[in-house]
Amino acid sequence: MTQPSAGLELLKRIRDDKKLSIPVIFYHGSVPQDELEMRPRLSLEMGGGGTTYSPGQLLVWTVRELVRTVLNEEETS
Repeated sequence: MTQPSAGLELLKRIRDDKKLSIPVIFYHGSVPQDELEMRPRLSLEMGGGGTTYSPGQLLVWTVRELVRTVLNEEETS
């Protein structure tokens, strides 16, 4: 298995810091063929919101996270 990307290393640090609970979505231009399945799986296992190279998918996931955040804030207030 190859070394985790810098993005996955950053995600691990974010998730290890219990004070941070921000959504993380990976958007990239390309991924090496041998990592096409590994990166999205690792991202989800580590608490990421997803991995995509599609601008449309990025928009959908970003809006979903924003709506989820707003709904959570309304429930707690």
